Amino acid sequence: MTTPFERLLVILDYDGTITVDDCNEVVLQQAVGDAWRVSDEAMQRGEISPNEAFRRQIGLLRVPRPELLAMTVAAARLRPGFRDFLAGLLDGGARVVIVSDGLREAIAAVWERERLPAVEIHASELLGDPRTGYDVGFNTLALACERCEHCKAHVLRHVRNGEVRVAVFGDGDGDLCLARHADIVFARRRLAGLCAREGIAFHPFDGYADALAALEATAASR
Repeated sequence: MTTPFERLLVILDYDGTITVDDCNEVVLQQAVGDAWRVSDEAMQRGEISPNEAFRRQIGLLRVPRPELLAMTVAAARLRPGFRDFLAGLLDGGARVVIVSDGLREAIAAVWERERLPAVEIHASELLGDPRTGYDVGFNTLALACERCEHCKAHVLRHVRNGEVRVAVFGDGDGDLCLARHADIVFARRRLAGLCAREGIAFHPFDGYADALAALEATAASR
């Protein structure tokens, strides 16, 4: 029996896409105030990459590691409709992969807390300590491209395994290369503006209530 999402690969960003807020930004604001915004603004001006901005921001933190991870997990609230959306995708035969620059330990802890079904996670590792300074170990599959120091599109190329369609959900600068390689894009916040500027068709979204229906309509039209 054919399932509605057979041979569909769904790539999900995490912070600000699966979650209501960018959890890292919440923690940074709590821990260092507005200091993190300096690198964010430099990124938006095109002076540094999204990866370099995140590395500089993490380097500002002096919170003990267990406390930092606990703060990041506590900041995570699932975007409306996500739980049912994920269940519908998996029941419909889709393959779901998280590709995030966020911290893998925190994402895994939220998945366990929310009792969500297991999915593949490609994310970053927290390196260093609060005394010498934290750093980010980006996913080793995320090789450099002309735009990104650690490009998520390289992760997509690695994990794709016979799927004929790719759907991408994202919200930030680091998701643009994924959007360029997707068959269907769901974008919010900064990614929506970047897609509009590049002429990439996308579905604007804030919650997941209508996303499953949009994917089903796309599948039916093929």
